Amino acid sequence: MGARGPRWVLCQGATHRDAPADALRIGVGNGDWNEVTVDIEGLENRMTGTLAPGLHDLMTLASFVLAADCATSRGTLTAVDNGASWRREFHLVVPVADPERWRQPDLIRALESTLGFLSDDSWHFHFEPRSDRAVPAQIRFGPPADGRTFASWDQVDDVLLFSGGMDSFSGAVDACLGQRRRPLLVSHRSSSKIGKVQRDLVDALRARPEGCSPWYLAIDVHRHTRALREEESQRTRSFLFAAIAGAVSWLAGQRRLTFHENGIIALNLPITAQLQGARGTRTVHPRVLEGFERILGLVAGQDFGVKNPYQWRTRAEVAANLRDRGVAELLKLTRSCASVRNATNMHPFCGVCSQCVDRQFAVRAADLLGQDPEEMYAVQLFADPLVEYRDVQLAVSYVSAARTFSQLTGRRELVSRYGEVLDATDALARQWGITPEVALDRLVDLHRRQGKMVIEVLGQELARQTPKLLDGAHHPATLLSRCITEGLTAARRTFEVERPPTDGAEEGAPPMPATADAKPPLVGLAPGEVLASNVFYPVGDGWLVGMEGAGGAVVKPSPGMPLLRTLLRHPHHKFDPLGLEAATAANPAALESPAATIEVVAAGGQTTLARVELLDATAIKQIQSEIRALREQEEEAAEFSDANGEAAAREKREALEDRLKEDFDRKRGKADKAAPEVERARVRVTKAIDRALQHIAKVDLPLKRYLANAVKTGFEVAYEPGEPRTWVTAR
Repeated sequence: MGARGPRWVLCQGATHRDAPADALRIGVGNGDWNEVTVDIEGLENRMTGTLAPGLHDLMTLASFVLAADCATSRGTLTAVDNGASWRREFHLVVPVADPERWRQPDLIRALESTLGFLSDDSWHFHFEPRSDRAVPAQIRFGPPADGRTFASWDQVDDVLLFSGGMDSFSGAVDACLGQRRRPLLVSHRSSSKIGKVQRDLVDALRARPEGCSPWYLAIDVHRHTRALREEESQRTRSFLFAAIAGAVSWLAGQRRLTFHENGIIALNLPITAQLQGARGTRTVHPRVLEGFERILGLVAGQDFGVKNPYQWRTRAEVAANLRDRGVAELLKLTRSCASVRNATNMHPFCGVCSQCVDRQFAVRAADLLGQDPEEMYAVQLFADPLVEYRDVQLAVSYVSAARTFSQLTGRRELVSRYGEVLDATDALARQWGITPEVALDRLVDLHRRQGKMVIEVLGQELARQTPKLLDGAHHPATLLSRCITEGLTAARRTFEVERPPTDGAEEGAPPMPATADAKPPLVGLAPGEVLASNVFYPVGDGWLVGMEGAGGAVVKPSPGMPLLRTLLRHPHHKFDPLGLEAATAANPAALESPAATIEVVAAGGQTTLARVELLDATAIKQIQSEIRALREQEEEAAEFSDANGEAAAREKREALEDRLKEDFDRKRGKADKAAPEVERARVRVTKAIDRALQHIAKVDLPLKRYLANAVKTGFEVAYEPGEPRTWVTAR
């Protein structure tokens, strides 16, 4: 029984005497229900006619399961209850062509146990005869997007699940280049962004002359009403893709599916509360794959195989495989991030989810950092501060678990620390033809290798970052700094408790108190040294500021400090507030509000600024393109129950639409006041500069007074020095 009452779901017009009046009604195609549809790109319509009725019913059932999952909200991520508030109870009433087959106890048990473990919910199924009215609309099969005719089934050697991540791509590389087999890559497109990633990777493989060219099939799921968009986790999504891939495999005469996921992520031991229960994905867990295998076999009436060849590999070993196969340059095209919808062209990785953390360690362990640039991560694990509590908790828990893994003494310790490992051992024993004891031994070895890899990478990064750590230029909130701080704190506690008395100290005297943390160092200055020039630049965890002939000081960071530096770099230049923000951002084209753009032009070692009219014909087209992209993001966020993402995209889109309208009105002479976004920017910039000056006043009052007199704010912002001054604005 779930933490709440059961949710009844009536599918494709079905009824049930026990269903309440408020039961959720869903169906494939149009009808008196909430509609869900599945589009499959890459199969021609004529090929669907050979599908066995049971497999067609399975695909439809999997669509209903996903729709019910998405329509029923879980608890919050902040609840401290080991995932109990996330658990739900479902009763699905489903019309099928052959109810007796679906009512088999073995099939019912396989469905309920597999989905229960996959989503950490309770599932119950009631199968009814399918009437003519209940015949679902055909799940749509479309031609390949690239215009090619799909292969005949005898040209498909393997059916692989393909996400576009590092692991699934490595599996495709193994098939195409290593084994010289022609696989059919079945992809679930969780967003339009990942669809392009998948196509780029497929095209890259097709371009390799030394291998076999893969086929590609993509699946899109559409939930057409907001009632089906309440829950974002969507743990049952993999059941739908396994069902469709199983049907495709049956058509191709293969009777087998292959997932590729490293064993650490596949098992996904709960190293932190964030990964307990349904909060941790079990998509490729050995028990889930065995369940998929059993369901497909019972429905098709034939033996099915569902395997994960990477079960005994770490992600670092997967990355090394790409290196050894000669395709390391394609690594940067893969996407291993749980936050795909928030990805940007500049930062396709969030950097802080469990997938991103593991990836950043793995590429270093495989010596592939040059092929996976740090700049692709919104948060660079070894250079940027970890600020959000959840990010800190996950990253530090990852390292802590690695330390535990590296010191495992055997299967008994693994089980005592992570009892969840027993959920996998019997399934692994059956899948690999080994005993449960041997499976546990292999899991111990797998996790030891993972732990040692993490520790070795931390050592490499410590060596690489030592100069920055010594001069105070390394941010104290990065993962590396946090690990060092925790280690030193633990060592100091041990030292204070265990150290012997020093000469002259009394036996049992209390330990000397720890000294207070030193203030940030003045990099490049000796004690008492005065500045040879005016300085204003970031250093360590602050900004080094000061005027020529005086001592320097470190000011705490704030949004106004970079704005002041931009003004000091460009004396007498009059910025509007948005233009100042644009110039400070270093990438003016990335501005969310397009009222003005500043073009930075390098000339003879000097940086000058040229004002560019934004709303000429070219700029209007660019804004219209951004509006279309934001509309797609808005619709995509709604599809994935991401209310915050939907609202953010809508707000940006509406701001751009308002900007276009205001520009049109100005050109018609209808507007005589500043655009709202300009006024907001004026307030924002003025407040930021005022706060920065307040911080400066605490450490260097003369400098604050000088800047307060020289910097003008308002609808025009400028640095107007009374006499020429040169400022050093970078180290």
